[in-house]
Amino acid sequence: MDPSRRQILPPHALPADSKAYLAACSPEERALVTLAIERLGSSYFMEKSHGYMAWKAKQGSSKK
Repeated sequence: MDPSRRQILPPHALPADSKAYLAACSPEERALVTLAIERLGSSYFMEKSHGYMAWKAKQGSSKK
């Protein structure tokens, strides 16, 4: 297959709290996540990213 004709599959559904995560990100982090979603498509899982997991852990500890 010609690499220039590679098809990027649509991204997976984002987690329910993805808007809250993106709102907590710096502008640079938000741009990087958006780029990953656009360029990596179905290969990108926001809920498995280091930034999301760290943010999620902070959310859990702050609720206690």
